[in-house]
Amino acid sequence: MQEIHTLMKKLLTAATLLLLLASCSSADKKTVYACPMDCENGKVYEKPGKCPVCEMDLEATKR
Repeated sequence: MQEIHTLMKKLLTAATLLLLLASCSSADKKTVYACPMDCENGKVYEKPGKCPVCEMDLEATKR
């Protein structure tokens, strides 16, 4: 009986870890737009457009 209890705890722990890893997928990441030249030191925008410094098109990235 003790062996079954230990096995069930291990299976439950493994299942929980798998669910946590699955919930951290890249699908949860938000698309933001940034200058490819990084003129503004990592600043990102929510909409596509042009960099206000160098006027290059902002590139989509996930964060």
